[in-house]
Amino acid sequence: MTPAARRQVIEILTTEHRLSVRRTCRAAGLARAARYVPPVDATVRDAAAIDVLQGLVADHGRWGFRKYYDRMRLDGQQARCDQTRR
Repeated sequence: MTPAARRQVIEILTTEHRLSVRRTCRAAGLARAARYVPPVDATVRDAAAIDVLQGLVADHGRWGFRKYYDRMRLDGQQARCDQTRR
């Protein structure tokens, strides 16, 4: 079950069946914070890292993941390892 489907289940259980948010989140297997905080699209969140990577790939097309990651860190970018790998 996807997190979006779990959020829908939580909404139905809290509004129609009048169960507590704590109980419905526990039953659905989703953290209560996930009910209140909307998900952020990965392309929007990682836009800065994507722009930097595209520039590096244009200049150094044969480099691998580690060199791109190291270059980004040396240039002062706050990129995580998983952002670079994607």
